[in-house]
Amino acid sequence: MTQQQQQQKENYTTGEAADYIRTVYQMPCSISLLNSLAHSGHGPRFCKVSRFRQYQRRALDIWARGRISKRVSRSAELKQQKAA
Repeated sequence: MTQQQQQQKENYTTGEAADYIRTVYQMPCSISLLNSLAHSGHGPRFCKVSRFRQYQRRALDIWARGRISKRVSRSAELKQQKAA
C-alpha cells in the first residue's frame, strides 16, 4: 500500500496500523509492539471487530504525535522540558 493510499484509509488492522506509523511518522513500530501497548493501555485507541483490533487513522496520528518531542538544539533541553 502506498503512502497516499494509507493516508486516505480510515480504519486499519494491527499490521496496517504498524505500517502506517512506520511510513508516515518514520517511527519503529511492529505488530508485536502494538499488541503489547494495547495490553498495557499505552498504545493508540482502538475498537474490537470480532476478535481483531481496528485502529482509526485519527487515533494513530494523535498517539504518534504524542511520542514526538519538540525540536531542541541539545539533549539537555529535553530533560528540562520533562522537569517543568
